[in-house]
Amino acid sequence: KWARVEQLIFPKADACVVVSEQEASAIAKHWTTTESERMHVIPIGVDLSHFKQSIDNEKENHLVITGNMSPIRLVVALKWFMLNVLPIIREQIPGVTLDIVGKDPHPSIAQIAKTVGGVRVTGHVPDTRTYISEASVCIYPMLLGTGVKTNLLEAMAMSKAVVATSMCLSGLQAPINGQLAIADGKEAFASAVIELLQDLFF
Repeated sequence: KWARVEQLIFPKADACVVVSEQEASAIAKHWTTTESERMHVIPIGVDLSHFKQSIDNEKENHLVITGNMSPIRLVVALKWFMLNVLPIIREQIPGVTLDIVGKDPHPSIAQIAKTVGGVRVTGHVPDTRTYISEASVCIYPMLLGTGVKTNLLEAMAMSKAVVATSMCLSGLQAPINGQLAIADGKEAFASAVIELLQDLFF
């Protein structure tokens, strides 16, 4: 349905703004040259004066994920991580905790969090920086979706170690510089988190 909108509606707009070249290419794939001139790419970013480096409040063996928790892609990601990845991590590092920070979490997320233990679901918070600053590692285990993950950029701006799936790289134009570990599959994702935690605290 969305592809149909892109084909019928977007070319009629005076201008279309997207945040990555990948999205521009996908949307304008069948556009005429004249229509393509209306497409503009403005890369997304975060305010570095607001999201500053913060490691003073860091908690040992503590994971954090931030974002709007209502979209299905977040529900899928969180269920997958809590049920499939977190147990593997805890086999190597018992007591690892997780904060799920963001508005409108699906009720099933809270239920799973109670089952696995050591997981706090905050709901909406006035300032995510408080929670990001406490993270040993920030995680973004996305399995669905496209586009730039702003929350990932916020964690990187605060100098946090980040583990994310390759799904999160779509449109990312920030330098990785060893700060971002990319891992797909439960074993690889767990191993990346374990390695970072062991480097930080062992």
